[in-house]
This record gives sequence, C-alpha cells and structure tokens, in this order.
Amino acid sequence: MKLESEKLHSHNQNLVIELSQCKEANMALTRNEKEFKSVIETLQKNVSEVNKVVYHKQVSINEYINIVEETKKQLAIAQCEHDAIKQKLERKSERHRV
Repeated sequence: MKLESEKLHSHNQNLVIELSQCKEANMALTRNEKEFKSVIETLQKNVSEVNKVVYHKQVSINEYINIVEETKKQLAIAQCEHDAIKQKLERKSERHRV
C-alpha cells in the first residue's frame, strides 16, 4: 500500500512537472503567435502598398506607351507630308529644267 502510494505520489509529481513545462511552452507559443500575427498584418499592409505602387506605375507606363504610339503616328504623318512636298518640289524642279 505504501509502495503504491509512493508510486502515485511520484507519478503525480511528474505530471505536475510536465504540466508546468506544457504551460511554459504554451505561453511561449502564445507569444510567438502574437508576433507572427503582427508580422502577417505588417506583410499584408506591405503587399497592399506594393500593389498600389505597381498599379500606379503600370498606369504611368501605359500613358508613356500611348504617348509613344501617338508620337509615332505624328511622325508617320509628318514623313508622308515631307515625302509629298519633296515630290512636288522634284516635279517643279524637273519642269524648270525642261
């Protein structure tokens, strides 16, 4: 009986020690969880900001592309006008030679 009681007492002490260790581990994990949640929140804010920046840069890039395309059109029109004027001048020059 005494031996049984000592075994139970020893087992109880071991369980108390394990419980204490589990509580400490749980507290550490709870602290880590709070830190991780904070990091996740910060990263989500950063992703949101990066998305905004990328969107604005894409809009700017699209505007530059449109400007370049419009400039190409204007240059093509100017080239056609130049060619037409050049042909007229060449014809006039040929008439004066004849």
